[in-house]
Formats: sequence, C-alpha cells, structure tokens
Amino acid sequence: MTTEHRPLITVHSGGFSTPANSMAYLKLACEKRPDIIEIDVRATLDNVVILSHDPAVGDSVIAEATSAQLFETNPTVITLEQALRICEDHRIGLNLDIKEQRVIDPLLRILDRHESERPFIFSGCGRPEVEELHRKSPRSRVLYNADPWDWKKVPDYRDYMRAQLSAVKELNCFGLNISCEDLRPEFMGYSRLYDIPILVWTVDDEERMQELITLGVYSITTNNVDLLRTVLRRNSGRKLRLYDTDWIKHPKQ
Repeated sequence: MTTEHRPLITVHSGGFSTPANSMAYLKLACEKRPDIIEIDVRATLDNVVILSHDPAVGDSVIAEATSAQLFETNPTVITLEQALRICEDHRIGLNLDIKEQRVIDPLLRILDRHESERPFIFSGCGRPEVEELHRKSPRSRVLYNADPWDWKKVPDYRDYMRAQLSAVKELNCFGLNISCEDLRPEFMGYSRLYDIPILVWTVDDEERMQELITLGVYSITTNNVDLLRTVLRRNSGRKLRLYDTDWIKHPKQ
C-alpha cells in the first residue's frame, strides 16, 4: 500500500554527542523515539557480534580478539543481543551498518533467533555484502551504499548517479544510502524513474534538512533528532512524496 510519507528519522550511531554505539547512546536514542536507530556491527574472533564503528576498541583489534579478551579490557562494549533487547523494548527499528563482510554470518544467526516486531535495514553494503545477504537471507531489506563521487575519476555527475542507481536496480536492493554531500536535486529526479528510495546521511544542518525534505528523500540520518523533528513539523500539511511505508508498522507482512 502506498501512503503519504514524511522522511523517516534515523539517528546516527554517534548522535546526541554520546560515544558512538555506547549504552548511553542507545538509551538516549530510544528516549528520543526516532523511526530507526543506527548501530555499527563487527564480529570478534569467536563470532560474537559487537557494536563498534572502528576495527579496534582501545588496544584490541576486534577481529583478532575473543569476546572474553575484548570484554576484559573494554567492559563497556555492547553486544548486538543487548542492543536488540533495548530497541525491542522501545519498539524501534534498527539500521545495522555492516562494517566488515565477515560479520554477516554471525549477525544473521542472531537475527534468526531473535523474534522482533520491528524491521531491520542493512547498510554499509557494497556489491559483495549485498550479494551475500541476499543469498543467505533473501527477504532482507538491504541498502546499497553509494560510492563517494570523485569528480576527477567521473567528471560527469550524470554518469555517477546512473552508475549508483543502476547498481541498486541490478542488485535488487531496498534503496540507496548516500552521503548528503553527494546528493544533488537531479539525482532525486533520476531516482524517480527507477522508483528507488533514497536514504541520506549524515545531516545536521537545518537548511540542508529542509532541502532534502523538499526533494522527497526516504530517510534522513542525523545526530540531531530534535532539530530534524522541528523542521519536519514545519512541513506538516505539505504534500510529500508517496512511499510504501506499511512495512515499518507491519514488518512481517
């Protein structure tokens, strides 16, 4: 079913000036009630999935340390299971930002065991990650991460946007995840020909938020949920782009 849609509010993993992927971040994010909470996921040597943006925590390289070793020296590290319980209690969806391909297997095993009424989105994915996720979990909602636009390598912006949108269509992704710095109005216009939702990160500037709302993006990732919510309220009553958003409320259908 297609419904009138305002952009989804996705909180960035380092939002609210809290440490990224920390317990303080998760609790405050849940209190702010965004539509989706972003977390970064990696796997330890013994395939425990933990939250971390960087490949190392303190002096420990995550992929080279067992979970016991990691927690001994970094007791504040959070596991995916902990994050799932917190978000499920608050009935908020998760954007799982995959920071390494080797996390996919243990991640999917955990999600298979976890009975959630909220949706999951997978981001941080290039072609190898998308193909593996679709092979192992065909119904997953996977975003294709747009390559940064390098005008020296691809001088014509139109060639850049066609390549990104063609990859989304070819790989049958749920949508395109793109940096706000690389999104121009003509990109949004071209995306409508493909009927591809555009999700934008990371936007903390009020004027840019308004531009993206006007362009009709599907989701805005931000560190400042309160500011984005204020800007969205100013747009209440405006005719916004139509999207199928029923899956947010009824993800199992």
